[in-house]
Amino acid sequence: MLSYVVRSIFIIFSCSVASASQGLLFSTGIISQTSIFESSFPGVADNGHFGLGIVGEASSEDYGSLESSIYFYQKHFYRETSTSYRIDELDVVEFALGYRYWPFSRFSLGFSFATTYPIGSAVNKKIQGTEALGLETSAQDITEYYLVTNMQFVTWREPEGEFVLEIRHSNSFTSRAGENANQIGVALLFKQNVSRGK
Repeated sequence: MLSYVVRSIFIIFSCSVASASQGLLFSTGIISQTSIFESSFPGVADNGHFGLGIVGEASSEDYGSLESSIYFYQKHFYRETSTSYRIDELDVVEFALGYRYWPFSRFSLGFSFATTYPIGSAVNKKIQGTEALGLETSAQDITEYYLVTNMQFVTWREPEGEFVLEIRHSNSFTSRAGENANQIGVALLFKQNVSRGK
């Protein structure tokens, strides 16, 4: 029930922003996300996973814009004790709302509050140690909450649109004890101005 409420608020807010904005930008592209395990066990790391993204950006002023996004990707969850660790895998959809500031025409900073919801069920990828059998990760949760910070660089610009490289970091508010749920990622987006009359 909570997920439907959050999604409804997301859609309503996005539509309101779009109708009140001076300009509306629409982006699609690919993302590569990597979980930051920070494991105390040697050789344990996440190799990264690709996904897809859709971003709407509503210009509210010359140097800033409100932004909403939906990303689909696969995430690995890591949790450890002093003698054991567990890695779970889950496909998720991420909804985010935030603000983007453009200090320069080809560079911007973004700050978003994000929630993720599972697509399907979690799959255990690896267990080491007997204590790991009783461990649960955030992959078993219905919802996760994050603060996403990012930088965008315009790498190529033409009248039809522009390619944007985004470097992002997701800081989890809902990690469990002994769990590393933060992520870093890179996205390549193609952005177009879809404002009426443009």
